[in-house]
Amino acid sequence: MWLPEISGKYLKRLQKLGTFAGTFARFFRKKYLLISKKRTIFAIENERQACWRDTSRWLAFGKSKQLNNNS
Repeated sequence: MWLPEISGKYLKRLQKLGTFAGTFARFFRKKYLLISKKRTIFAIENERQACWRDTSRWLAFGKSKQLNNNS
């Protein structure tokens, strides 16, 4: 499975996305603890619809949009 590199600008974008960032943090909890800070980690259970394929595609294109609407 392709594992994307997380740069500074993507970290900031993920944090701005809120609950989606929390969902993404589930996959990288051990390597990228920065994402799971603040309020995002608490909304994970309610936002489990985001799948890995959408997450990797979002990172690949660097789109700053909410993918939770695809659920």
